[in-house]
Amino acid sequence: MHQNSSARMLTETKIKAIRPVRYARKYTDGQGLYLLVTPKGARCWRYAYKFANKYKKLSLGTYPLVTLAWVRVRHRFARHLLALGIDPAALKSESRGEYLAMMHEWEMAPAHVSALPFSVVEAMRILGSAFGSASNFTMATPSA
Repeated sequence: MHQNSSARMLTETKIKAIRPVRYARKYTDGQGLYLLVTPKGARCWRYAYKFANKYKKLSLGTYPLVTLAWVRVRHRFARHLLALGIDPAALKSESRGEYLAMMHEWEMAPAHVSALPFSVVEAMRILGSAFGSASNFTMATPSA
């Protein structure tokens, strides 16, 4: 079975049936998204990705507060930022409020068509202020 196959994606039923074991366990949904189940029963959504040749993880919320459908939207938002050349973990850590506002804008947009220029400009402004200037931050240009 291919690693990108949707046959092994998580469902709400599968998630509810998961029981904690004595070690932390990962249940993958695909494309780096997984549910981490701790020995005490906490269920945390995480996104594992690679940025600037470094492996990173981004926390996307806890289950059941953040449902499977909702976390998939958040996952698409983080992947969208990566496609634009923006590190979502750095953006989240530098300006949590503005990151959440951008993510909320993405979640509420019809068919998740975000106002890309505004979001990109905001991300550049946030990261530019965090790293001293926007000229120190490289960003990939999106293809049309």
